Amino acid sequence: GRDQGMAAGHLPAVSHMLGLALEGLQNFDFIDAGCGNGWAVRWLVDRGAGAGWGTDISEGMIARARAATTGDDRYLVAIAADVSAQPDHAR
Repeated sequence: GRDQGMAAGHLPAVSHMLGLALEGLQNFDFIDAGCGNGWAVRWLVDRGAGAGWGTDISEGMIARARAATTGDDRYLVAIAADVSAQPDHAR
């Protein structure tokens, strides 16, 4: 689908940027806000990150992220959430 095309299109730039930013860093935990189908979460975990959480506002993208990681304990289950929403006390 369209999400796979986006992942393929972003992969060269994102992998280069993250490779430079995370050089020598291993076993770190992270959150990918707006993870889509979770491709960047899988990419980072496959390259030595610890736990990776993904969140996206789209239930469909989260379903794809979950399907791509079924049976692999290295990935934490993604959740559908709007990370731009602020709790009442933060306004």
